[in-house]
Amino acid sequence: MPKQQRRTFIVQFKKQMVELCENGKSRVAIVEEYDLTASALDRWIKQATTTGFFKEAGFMGRTMYRYDTHGGILLSYI
Repeated sequence: MPKQQRRTFIVQFKKQMVELCENGKSRVAIVEEYDLTASALDRWIKQATTTGFFKEAGFMGRTMYRYDTHGGILLSYI
């Protein structure tokens, strides 16, 4: 059986999934509808609520992104 390639998600997608959960959509419904793993969604929720940072593969390594939950502004840091 061939090994599945690891999927990557952009920060805006992660933010949308967290917002769906915050707005009352169940984790199970989000995971099923968007074909995600529960652990990935849980990790994004934890990142958003504890640090406000999301990780995304970027140019020359990893780029850190911070989402301001009050103003809805996406700030990036390298």
